[in-house]
Amino acid sequence: MSRPYGTPKTERERLETHQAMYGSSNLPQRGAEINNPHNSELQPVKANRDYPYHDFVTFDDGDEPIEYPVGKNNKDAFGDQKKLFVSKSTMVLSDVECIIRFNNTENTPITIRADTQYEFFSNISSVYVSAIGAQGHIDIGFEGVLPQETRDAE
Repeated sequence: MSRPYGTPKTERERLETHQAMYGSSNLPQRGAEINNPHNSELQPVKANRDYPYHDFVTFDDGDEPIEYPVGKNNKDAFGDQKKLFVSKSTMVLSDVECIIRFNNTENTPITIRADTQYEFFSNISSVYVSAIGAQGHIDIGFEGVLPQETRDAE
């Protein structure tokens, strides 16, 4: 049977597939877990929003313009993982106005306003901090995946 890509199966098609795979006609609701050994009731599937790699860095006033590769200070409960990764979720907070760029020194500068939290949800492999105001600090937290696990932008 051919249907356009992305078109969901009909209930009849779902039942036929389920019977072929599991030998049962007990068809679960759409979006429910099938194999959950800890719970006999079907539960909605939850998206995993926690990324396995984490990093955190602080820059202070007086620092020269600097490149920071994401994952340089990557640590877990067992110490340094020594793995650079691609951030999928980046949090930035500064107590003074500053300027940063992502991934390349030629990319658009982003002005971070004082005492405002910013979150970026894109593939970030490095941060370039080019200007920090006097007596200021900028904190950047990263969560992400290894480069081979990230998707290219569509």
